Amino acid sequence: MSVEAWNLGNVPGSKRARQLNEKIAAALLKKKCLVLMGAHTDPDLAGKLAKTAVKRKNMRLIGVGSGYKLLKNLTKKEPEYTTNLYAYLSRFKDDDEVEVVFIIGFPYYMKSAAFSHLKHFSKKISVNLSRFGQPNATYSLANMSEKSWKKMIDTILEG
Repeated sequence: MSVEAWNLGNVPGSKRARQLNEKIAAALLKKKCLVLMGAHTDPDLAGKLAKTAVKRKNMRLIGVGSGYKLLKNLTKKEPEYTTNLYAYLSRFKDDDEVEVVFIIGFPYYMKSAAFSHLKHFSKKISVNLSRFGQPNATYSLANMSEKSWKKMIDTILEG
């Protein structure tokens, strides 16, 4: 089942995101993962992501743009990158160390452009972890309430 865009002006074309569920997320988390975390990430969620990344040897968590401040406060070390989202995406799109890209904590319009870039210029699997549907991603959570979204994220991270 494809995901509906949260913003009706976001026209994805014929290739649309499939809905992410716990089973698919568990399979994706077994691959080489990269989580790009922006400044709009809830601090509690950022902490959960950091703990999950420490447990999993196949996952890198990167604070992109101002998101590095959140990550630096959690890990007490300098972040890997401080560049903006689009510069980072163009840098890693051919990186063989990454199979799946999870994106969270950026404004809707920025994620839409980022997922469109990945869809058209990369073979990476892209996953939207925000509560607003992103039809340009490979997989996206459906539009949902904040309470349902937090429950789903907790389930995925425990996976």
